[in-house]
Amino acid sequence: MDPPEVPPTITTETLGGKQVTVATLDDGDEEFYYASGELAWFLVSVDRAQAEVIFAALP
Repeated sequence: MDPPEVPPTITTETLGGKQVTVATLDDGDEEFYYASGELAWFLVSVDRAQAEVIFAALP
């Protein structure tokens, strides 16, 4: 796997009531990261609305 030519822009946002790390890739796609206790979730291939619903359902 080759590293990206342009590193993603990393921000912290509230999605579904959770503090989530969002990586925005150079093509505009977003990846979502959320950690709680000993568990972590990594969402790819979902849009922002789907991420909101998923994170809202998590503890």
